[in-house]
Amino acid sequence: MSTYVHFYDAKTGLFTGVSIHTNLTAAKAVKAFIGENTPPGHGAYVGYVDPLSQRMDVATGQIVDYQPPQPSPRHEWNQITKRWQKQVALKRSAALARIADLEKGQHRTVRETLIRACHAVDAIKEALAPDTPQVREAVDQMYSALARLELLETELRQLRADL
Repeated sequence: MSTYVHFYDAKTGLFTGVSIHTNLTAAKAVKAFIGENTPPGHGAYVGYVDPLSQRMDVATGQIVDYQPPQPSPRHEWNQITKRWQKQVALKRSAALARIADLEKGQHRTVRETLIRACHAVDAIKEALAPDTPQVREAVDQMYSALARLELLETELRQLRADL
């Protein structure tokens, strides 16, 4: 069993982000290990902490939620992840850029190639084997794939409209 030790500033209670662990199990040995490794002016906490969203309340010795300073005016606090994140408008513009990349990238190219292939297979089917079930099935499968790609494009357009 490992024992994890996190260090915090004894005055502010802010965790340093530095942690150590030991496989020692005897209480006296763990206490000695912590005493030898704790930097001056710091305290030690045994257990798991999130140094980016928790701190030690030095008055009570309890772990409490902590919201670090805002990195910039373009960040907002996310209560779920307990992290600063770029504002929604910035996320929106990043999402729009990604959607544009998807639309002008592979999906459109694959769709256009598939359309050309469907037309070519249609021509071959009519010229060589208009009544062959295998050819008809292959053409149907290609048109089915085309329909799925068109649904993806519709979804991308809807995502863009919803932003």
